[in-house]
Amino acid sequence: MKTDVFISGGGVGGLTLALKLVQRGVDVVVAERLTNKTPVYKGELLQPKSMQIFDRLGLFDAIHSSANEIKVLDMLELSSSLKVRDQSYMDYSVLPGKYDAAYMIHHEELKKVLRDAAAEYENFHYYSGTACKGFTEKAAILQKGDDKFEVEADYFIGAEGRTSVTRKDMGIEVKQTLYNHHFLTVTFPRAENFKDGKIISTYNRFLGLFPLPDQQVRSVYLIPEGDYQELKKKPISHFHKLYTDLAPAVDGYVQQLKDWKKSS
Repeated sequence: MKTDVFISGGGVGGLTLALKLVQRGVDVVVAERLTNKTPVYKGELLQPKSMQIFDRLGLFDAIHSSANEIKVLDMLELSSSLKVRDQSYMDYSVLPGKYDAAYMIHHEELKKVLRDAAAEYENFHYYSGTACKGFTEKAAILQKGDDKFEVEADYFIGAEGRTSVTRKDMGIEVKQTLYNHHFLTVTFPRAENFKDGKIISTYNRFLGLFPLPDQQVRSVYLIPEGDYQELKKKPISHFHKLYTDLAPAVDGYVQQLKDWKKSS
């Protein structure tokens, strides 16, 4: 198989590049090793600059209809007694022109929008469940199940993310940055009128609430490194209280999360 550009990785970055290229007449092959939806949350809060890029690709309306529009991010700083100490806003509506909001969209839904748009072009070739195993001088070595095959290309793009076969083949080492904290990521129902984002912090706690469509909210809660397993030993009501203490608006909604398995 021969193509102009081979892209290893069919995430948002790889698919965005592929769409931009096929719209300009470039032949592109994309190999994505995953076949199922990934539970990983990333790239879901699209800022105005991202929407400008997607608009140039003709995707503004498709994303807008599949996302929750966020006009304001409300940022609260609480005291140790959980009283409001300071409050500020990130108000997107003050931006002039069309790109005056942020948008929350499910990661897999955004990938589908990109794939569907690219699939309209005959010069787009997408292989699901196909892993790039390495490279020869002129070709990418791919494997789908037990079958191996090669794709020759003029250009090779690595869009695999943190674990990159392309970087490894090029001998590029990435220095990993380790942090002394982790984030607990959870999705649960939200009130219909809860459409803007909230970031709530104290001297040692942080909670971000980012409303998704379908009356859901994506949340990120700061926890010390290694605390997740200890948290899971406690009743789920303990987790609920961590949230309702900081954000009373989620009371009655976060409790619909009945199982630790729904968190990551």
